[in-house]
Amino acid sequence: MAYYDGSLFFSGLRGEALYEAKIRNGNKLDLLTHFKQEFGRIRAVVLGPDGYLYLSTSNQDGRGLVREGDDKIIKINPKIFR
Repeated sequence: MAYYDGSLFFSGLRGEALYEAKIRNGNKLDLLTHFKQEFGRIRAVVLGPDGYLYLSTSNQDGRGLVREGDDKIIKINPKIFR
């Protein structure tokens, strides 16, 4: 999980997506879905010291759809969600 600018980002292996829970005053306001089935199974998301989100995929473990170039680390500027 990663926290950035009022949002908690988390991954979903089965849902093959990055999820964003917008938080204000400790309460969830919205749950958004990003990159649905775009990268396959997203195993983890972390916020790097450079302020970018890093996603890791997990498609070559016998459960996901194997794609050319799997598995990988994907660097995302979280400002695209604002």
